[in-house]
Amino acid sequence: MSTLEQLNFSNSFAELPEIFFSEHQPKALKDDFLIHFNEAVAELLALLENDRVDYTLFFRNLSNQHAESDVNLCRNLFLDRAAFDDWFSRYQARLKQENITQKTRCEQMKNVNPKYILRNYMAEIAIRKAQNEHDYSEIKQLVNILQKPFDEHPDFEHYAGHPPEWAQQIEVSCSS
Repeated sequence: MSTLEQLNFSNSFAELPEIFFSEHQPKALKDDFLIHFNEAVAELLALLENDRVDYTLFFRNLSNQHAESDVNLCRNLFLDRAAFDDWFSRYQARLKQENITQKTRCEQMKNVNPKYILRNYMAEIAIRKAQNEHDYSEIKQLVNILQKPFDEHPDFEHYAGHPPEWAQQIEVSCSS
């Protein structure tokens, strides 16, 4: 059975590492490393899920965390700050074992953690503007931003944050 077949929507994200590593565990890595890595990933995914933290914001903020003092970039996303603090202290200890500079780590993380993703509310605004006003400028802006989702777009910072309150109820339907 493939990883995708094992992972169905009834599984929690906390089960993903177990499913993934059971099939893709590299033979060359030590079991001890995998056990600790698997536990750390499972714990982080459970924290993110339990506190309903936006994954894109979290991982991009973690990418921008250049020093321990930048902890609030991520910490403020969590309700259970004590659980986050516990995870973060172990994460910092693990980083100190790495043979990589903070700057290089941050650059590498930014290259795989997009700042911009298409969110439902952004599409809703663009669609309404196009339908109601025959103004396609919002669609063009979104296309330009999303073609380079890892880049900084200073004029469009508002697209990188949390969705507005009014957008919390938007649902996407495949039938429309």
